[in-house]
Amino acid sequence: MNFTPIVFSTAVVGALGLAFGIILSAAAKKFRVETDPRVEEILKLLPGANCGACGAPGCAAYAQGVVEGKYAPSGCIPGAGVTAEKIAQILGVQAETGEKKIAYLLCGGDREQSPDIGKYEGVMTCRGAHLVISGMKACSWGCIGFGDCVEACPFDAIKMGEKGLPVIDREKCTGCGKCEQACPKEIIKIMPISIPLVVRCSNPEKLKNVKDVCKVGCIGCSLCVKKSPENSLEMRGNLPYLKDAYPKDRKLWQEAINSCPSKCLSEGA
Repeated sequence: MNFTPIVFSTAVVGALGLAFGIILSAAAKKFRVETDPRVEEILKLLPGANCGACGAPGCAAYAQGVVEGKYAPSGCIPGAGVTAEKIAQILGVQAETGEKKIAYLLCGGDREQSPDIGKYEGVMTCRGAHLVISGMKACSWGCIGFGDCVEACPFDAIKMGEKGLPVIDREKCTGCGKCEQACPKEIIKIMPISIPLVVRCSNPEKLKNVKDVCKVGCIGCSLCVKKSPENSLEMRGNLPYLKDAYPKDRKLWQEAINSCPSKCLSEGA
């Protein structure tokens, strides 16, 4: 048997493989993109939740972007001030850290205060129920209670309470905003942890329409506005809102909170 063709073919294939290997190796060296070592250092500091609160599509993109100057060292919301300071040290810049923010539920109508008036048998998500029948609750502005916010939270900071309302753990909450985005009723808001007062109602309708659907709904009486320190509450429609400037001493707010006949006002976190 003549082995010459086989040997020749093997030699040719081997030579081509070696040649392609050399070419690819040379190309890899020539077109190699140098990675700034600071990117890896910053990435190790990040929580790895890829929550997107910083504006980047993930932690790796944020680490690369902050080195390139696209994002601020304080951009990682879950990492808070400590992470911002460490990132700033790596970059050799001054860290600018703001006040911590967390999620607040602007609804107090649990199953006892605002009972369901119908039965929903579709996809068991808040968004699904909202799209079909706007939820089963008597108050169409209130929390549906299927826990989309719980599923969205990457930090296990929200649990569903026994009465059908989400309970937010202020210690675990990072203010990333995932729950806010997930809520179809738009009744979860990210606000400073220092706010002295929270209005646990989002129903903008008038007295009778509110009381017909929820025992603890705001009736728009404006008593809290009159009792607010430094006139720092204002009515917008039938709901009270904090003005941009307000005293943060919670002791000053007790009279306003206690004046609410519906008991829908509470202290901040």
